[in-house]
Amino acid sequence: MEDFVTRIDMKMEEFERLMNSFYQEEFENLKFTTKPTAIVIDIVKILKQKNYKLIVATISLFPRTVILHRIQWTGLNDKDFSLITDYESAHFCKPNLEYFQEILSIIEKTPEECLMVGNDVQEDLVVSKLGMKTFLIEDHIINREDSKPQPDFTGSYKDLLKYVEELPSLKEE
Repeated sequence: MEDFVTRIDMKMEEFERLMNSFYQEEFENLKFTTKPTAIVIDIVKILKQKNYKLIVATISLFPRTVILHRIQWTGLNDKDFSLITDYESAHFCKPNLEYFQEILSIIEKTPEECLMVGNDVQEDLVVSKLGMKTFLIEDHIINREDSKPQPDFTGSYKDLLKYVEELPSLKEE
């Protein structure tokens, strides 16, 4: 935030007032742009039943309240996740590898113990440089550079559902 404010013609306090006002008064009006997706809710439910830690590793350019709204709009809630990143807690942002390293440190896991599931070729698949496996969701793919992605797994939400159904259950920690 400190870096961001140096790039705009506004004082930090003024910017914070403006953004807080937007998030408190206007942001909820954007709910119509999304809706719950039953298959995603099923995927999360299965993974939780199998004792997997689920992380919302979304781009951390928003405050926690915004991320929580977005999660609720999908039909899920914050209790479904072990960690949710936001600009108030993350020190880095995707696609910076330090963003992912910070998450791994917090959840006390190695890259090899994790799988990144996402639809953004540039921001999600970069984590493979750390040794983490990736699953690219092709239903709503984002590929700004029109590059040739090389995920470990790829497919639709239906393919991901099949994948998680076949995962073994983990012991409770």
